[in-house]
Amino acid sequence: MRPLLLAALALAAIPAVAAAPAPEDVNAHIVYTGTGGTPLTKDGIDFWSAGQTPRRYRVLGILTDRRGSGRFSGNAVGSASVARQIRTRGGDGVLVMSQLPDDGDQIATTMMIVKYAD
Repeated sequence: MRPLLLAALALAAIPAVAAAPAPEDVNAHIVYTGTGGTPLTKDGIDFWSAGQTPRRYRVLGILTDRRGSGRFSGNAVGSASVARQIRTRGGDGVLVMSQLPDDGDQIATTMMIVKYAD
């Protein structure tokens, strides 16, 4: 009984990550340049929650991470699982667009996946 309870708790702590490719009509070929800021770099991925990368970049898509708001749920910004998703999609970093309470007791973090152009 105890192993089953521990397994259920472990599964409840896994965050849900959904990613959508950038729509073709968004002009994904456009190169943007941000205004600067300070990133949190984890697992080789830059998380820009304040400001934007001053480097030239292209937008690859949008990633939304939903996880519980409890003390053991962790944070999407700097998360190893989020960094893995970004690398899988060919990204170098993310620009955090929003962190808002979702339905129930979850926090939805929406991030723009970027690929550096220089």
